[in-house]
Amino acid sequence: MPDGVVDGVALLASPLLAAGYAATVLRLSRADAWFGPAGRIAASNYIGQSLITAILFTGLGFGLAEKVPVWGTLVIALAIYVTQLAVSAWWTRRHRYGPVEWLLRTVTYGVRRPSSAGTAGTDRPGGGGRESASAQPR
Repeated sequence: MPDGVVDGVALLASPLLAAGYAATVLRLSRADAWFGPAGRIAASNYIGQSLITAILFTGLGFGLAEKVPVWGTLVIALAIYVTQLAVSAWWTRRHRYGPVEWLLRTVTYGVRRPSSAGTAGTDRPGGGGRESASAQPR
């Protein structure tokens, strides 16, 4: 094969190979146990992260944007992320939804749903959630 074709194939295959390696490492490391709770309340984490960084870095809060070096910003971001992983795990053990997810469900369905993890019920009013799908007559 000509060198140009080999280089082109390598250029196209490299990102796929990297994604495969990353997926394998995540699969073997049981990353779902670490990142799963944060993923279940992703909207709450996103809003929380935005509020925390706005308070830390903008003039509305401490105004650290110009005062902290790049490496300091990375350390702060990592600290926020690790804290959110821990808080997410704690929260999802006690509640079915994050605060933002609960608010969105309440507004969407028009019914105030309990957010506690031990609460019986479904995702939708009237029993339309996964838990009762087999019990509902069609």
